[in-house]
Amino acid sequence: MAIRDKNTLKTFFETGDIPSQNQFVDLIDSLKHQNDTNPLLLTDREIVSIANRIATIDNGFVEYYFDNMSNSLIKLNVAQENQENQEIEIRCDIHDNGDVRKQYFVGNGPYTVAIKEFESEKLQANEYYYLYYETSLYDSIDRLIGHKLPTTFNGFEFGKLDGRSFHFYISKQNFGKELNVLHTNIKFINKSDIPIEYKCQSTNWRDIYRKENSVTAHYDQWDYLYFSYNADMTKEDYTIECSVYDTDTNELLIIDYLEPGINYRHFGNSSDSEGNRADKVRNITIECIKL
Repeated sequence: MAIRDKNTLKTFFETGDIPSQNQFVDLIDSLKHQNDTNPLLLTDREIVSIANRIATIDNGFVEYYFDNMSNSLIKLNVAQENQENQEIEIRCDIHDNGDVRKQYFVGNGPYTVAIKEFESEKLQANEYYYLYYETSLYDSIDRLIGHKLPTTFNGFEFGKLDGRSFHFYISKQNFGKELNVLHTNIKFINKSDIPIEYKCQSTNWRDIYRKENSVTAHYDQWDYLYFSYNADMTKEDYTIECSVYDTDTNELLIIDYLEPGINYRHFGNSSDSEGNRADKVRNITIECIKL
């Protein structure tokens, strides 16, 4: 019994031939059955060929890396319209830390990704998991998990994503103290003629760009907020002023300017400097006006 090339197999079934039992066996052994999914049944060349084929098809992929993690298991659920849900299993030990890895799934955006299961070593005192992920080419989110914060990744939803790739990073960090969540209410008023989105962030906490009112969930060790803005000013000939106020005292905290001729949607306009932030404020109003 042997694995034959295609040309040899074709000679077994020429007009007038009566294939023998051994020839049928060779035919069956030379083919891959749909249930032969065990990678041990594939040669290294076949595995590389399949991987290259997957990479050239317009499928989506999850790209990830870890830091200071060991003995961890993450199962992701990828859901798309008109597709069965797909599960991606990621195992990590200390040798995987710092290595960027990639796993493919069938189809691409739009899709949603959620953490179905997360297992790892128990967090010690003052230890937290830090999560960074990209919701789009120009937007990303930071979060901390553990103790008095959300205590598990199980069921965590990354939200609706577009594009072919989804990138995330997880690390374990010790901040030397127990952290608590703080909330700041943000009211956004856009009095200009063009759409504007704002982004709120602090250390280890970053929200997406949005245009509606919002409430932060940042951390008490870093009780300050920075703001940046997205707007397409390429066709405008005026400047927009975005002012941040303490709603309770009406104190002006930050002023940022969106200048004409610039598409801030590509990189944002950021006020992330120590002298240009809102410190220990629970209620904020952002007002953008045309100058």
